[in-house]
Amino acid sequence: MYSVIIQANIPPAPEDVATAIVADVQNQNVQMEAALIRLGFSLLAAREFTGNDINNLNRLRTLTEDMLDRLIKQIHRDNQGAGLFIPFASQQHVHAIRF
Repeated sequence: MYSVIIQANIPPAPEDVATAIVADVQNQNVQMEAALIRLGFSLLAAREFTGNDINNLNRLRTLTEDMLDRLIKQIHRDNQGAGLFIPFASQQHVHAIRF
C-alpha cells in the first residue's frame, strides 16, 4: 500500500522570522562597513554610519547633501575623544556614491 505525504503551507514561526530579519540587518551592516572601510573610513567611523541606520545604499541615497554633511559632523563631534577622523577624500567618495 502506498502512502502520500501532504505538506501544508505552514508559515514560519514568528521567532524564525525575527531571527531572519536580525541576521539580514547584521549582514547589511557588515557589508556597508566593509564598503566604507574600502573608501578609507576607520572601522569606528563605519560603525557610526551603520549605527545611525545607514546600512545600505538605499538608506544613503535618502540623505540630502546637507543631511550627509550634518551626519559626518555629528560623528566627528561625538567621537573627538576616540580620535575618530574621516578623511576628506572619503567624505567626497560617500557624497559621490549617494548619487
